[in-house]
Amino acid sequence: MDLMQISIWCFKMKIIFNPYQKTAQQNEILIGLGSCEKCINKNEKFSSCAEFLVNNPIKYQGENIVIEDFSPDTIITIYLLLKGDIPIKYIEYASKWEKGESDKEIFKSYGVLQNSLINSLKGDETFKVEKSLEFLEFLIKNNYKLDNIPNNDNSLYKLALNKLQKEYQKFNQILNSSKIYTLNINNTKTKAIFLDDVNITPLIKLLLRKKFTFIASFNQKYKGTGNDVVISVTPESGLNLKKLWENLEKEETTKWNGNRPNDNPRKIVSTDKWNEPWWDDMGKYTLIAAPKKIGDIYGSKLNYEEIKNIILQTYKGE
Repeated sequence: MDLMQISIWCFKMKIIFNPYQKTAQQNEILIGLGSCEKCINKNEKFSSCAEFLVNNPIKYQGENIVIEDFSPDTIITIYLLLKGDIPIKYIEYASKWEKGESDKEIFKSYGVLQNSLINSLKGDETFKVEKSLEFLEFLIKNNYKLDNIPNNDNSLYKLALNKLQKEYQKFNQILNSSKIYTLNINNTKTKAIFLDDVNITPLIKLLLRKKFTFIASFNQKYKGTGNDVVISVTPESGLNLKKLWENLEKEETTKWNGNRPNDNPRKIVSTDKWNEPWWDDMGKYTLIAAPKKIGDIYGSKLNYEEIKNIILQTYKGE
């Protein structure tokens, strides 16, 4: 298949970005979402959407394609859905990427370059997927190793590389200005970073995730939204922050001195006591976020230094 053929197929296809959709409507196929008849998604048997599709073929008949992201797995899966075939090493790469296995060379990594490309393109979802498929087709035709893509003259490669080089400079500045620790989470030594008032772009987030399992972000400008304190571990690490959530909730309640608002409780998996508890990631504890504002009152009385100390005390930070 040449690039012209890819473009023709994409012209007939409509991509819809909706990471919250769980069921395919008529004339839709979902990728990375749900578990319905026309849902292509990883599960306990398959590590990636691409691997799922290889083992559960779906014939594409012009349906709208609903996606949760523009990841390598999503793009490889769409390519496979449209063409019906792709070299096995691309399926293996998609599964490796979804399991959180990093490429050694960031600037030669298909996964990182794909993310960079998406953040460089201007246009709607269909246009971004079309260009991503063109880039993937270029890699396939040249038989490049996806973890060792050499310098080349492809315009999409150059666009992605240029964006990546700029973001990597910002990434290094973040590393130099942030506190880095080793935490003991669930008896696992874990590399951690504390970020203060950092603007985390999608590409910066990806670079951070490739280097750190634990990220705690503190950003004063989001105070009261629930996003001013966001603490997370990578889901693929198998770790959870339940103990930290329990300790934050305990200290939060103590700080309110018996006056924590509870007249209109927000029910989450872990508690139904308080109007604004600390977010528990639907009981998965891979992401914890601060309580939101309640009217004119901030939902948390803990300051950032207190939260940092609770993290370090919980996980014996070094």
